[in-house]
Amino acid sequence: MKAGDLVTLSAYGDNLQGLQRWSTRYRQYKNKPPIIGLVINVSPSRYGWEGNQYRIRWMERSGPRGRDGQWGQDTFYRKDLKFVSRGKGK
Repeated sequence: MKAGDLVTLSAYGDNLQGLQRWSTRYRQYKNKPPIIGLVINVSPSRYGWEGNQYRIRWMERSGPRGRDGQWGQDTFYRKDLKFVSRGKGK
């Protein structure tokens, strides 16, 4: 995953308690499409076992600030995110 990629929350990210408000189940209940974001920065984590940290600019104004929702750190880990598929268009 690199800067410029389109992402959404993975199944792991959907199940994080801090991201419950942006989960697929919650958004389907409110008749909203899945949340989509753009990777703007990739940086190595402070600890080697965590992998890279990703900063995301969400297409919605009220998107999650980080993996803790609106509190705490403002980054995500790779397991919290997945690529947005292109779909079956032309």
